[in-house]
Amino acid sequence: MKKEKNPNQSITHSMMLVTNYSWKYAKNELKSCNLSKVQYTVCSVVNQYPGISQDGISRTLQMDKSSVAKLIFKLIQLDMIERKVNPEDRREYQIYLTKAGKKAMRDVQSVIREWEDAVFSSVGEEARTQITESLVVLEAAAKKLEYGE
Repeated sequence: MKKEKNPNQSITHSMMLVTNYSWKYAKNELKSCNLSKVQYTVCSVVNQYPGISQDGISRTLQMDKSSVAKLIFKLIQLDMIERKVNPEDRREYQIYLTKAGKKAMRDVQSVIREWEDAVFSSVGEEARTQITESLVVLEAAAKKLEYGE
């Protein structure tokens, strides 16, 4: 089924669709992966920022604190992450991936890289590099707009 191009479709909508397609591919390839997309996203942030606080996850993902708390609780039950008391502020927890969480991240990231290679083969390496560089610039601009950094 070929979808017609919509010239009014926003870039944000296109990025969301690309993300959804990549996650669907990963879920199909990794039958043993019992993470939802949002759980994977939390694990991805923890993987990128080991020791991040629950507040830090909330800010990074632009999610309310109660939703993040529920996700963290579920991920602890799934043995994907663990909480450790922050030695500098005993009221705060630092979040880390467990051994199982690190393995799940490696597995999912490997499959997503396969998917990216297959998708980007249609546009070539130069376009892939330009798109990647542009997304990094867009991410920095969005972060600056959000946080004034």
